[in-house]
Amino acid sequence: MAAAAASAFAAKSVLVKQIFQYPVDPLSLLSLRMLLALPFFLWIGFRGAPLSARDKIRLLLLGGLGYYLSSLLDFKGLQLISAGLERLVLFTHPSLVVLLGWLLWKEPLPAKILPSLGITWLGVGLAMGPEVHWGDSMQVMQGIGFVLASAFTYALYLLKAGELMVRLGGQRVSALATSVGTGFLLIHLFLTHPADTLLHLPLPVYLLCTLLSLGATVLPILLL
Repeated sequence: MAAAAASAFAAKSVLVKQIFQYPVDPLSLLSLRMLLALPFFLWIGFRGAPLSARDKIRLLLLGGLGYYLSSLLDFKGLQLISAGLERLVLFTHPSLVVLLGWLLWKEPLPAKILPSLGITWLGVGLAMGPEVHWGDSMQVMQGIGFVLASAFTYALYLLKAGELMVRLGGQRVSALATSVGTGFLLIHLFLTHPADTLLHLPLPVYLLCTLLSLGATVLPILLL
């Protein structure tokens, strides 16, 4: 399921790059993507026992961190670098989970993991080289910075969501956190854009975003 989720998530970057050929900004695209997915996540998230006040607060924080901030940073990075490099940088988040767990929560760091961590970051460095050489190096570095920040915030989300997922179930926590993140995105959109922004996008944006929302958002989040 993790492998299938990674494959579906990989399609997200390609679709987003296609959509950015049309006049749409990252916040509007991200808001539309999550809004289309919201009914599915609400249906999953609100099944089951009522949530405690403490769980609701934690879900507010997790949704803001993992599905609002992290997604927004990722989409900003995708405007500046290729889909292939974005995927490679973003999927450093498992290594960040390991390192942050060791640094912040004193989780064990087995010696056999260290070569994998080194290979991960060496691969990122090798992939950066051609884009920095052939493109606008400042733009590429800025894009990598956005995507690394996205990977970092998503790693924090995964670390802090673990205990909650054990108690409430992984799919339910993901669905609720995503719903919260969608709420934050829509608030941000309405504070910074005209109220009818999402009603006046080119038709291909709606078609591609529907595919993005269902095939590269709902499916991989539930699988993960």
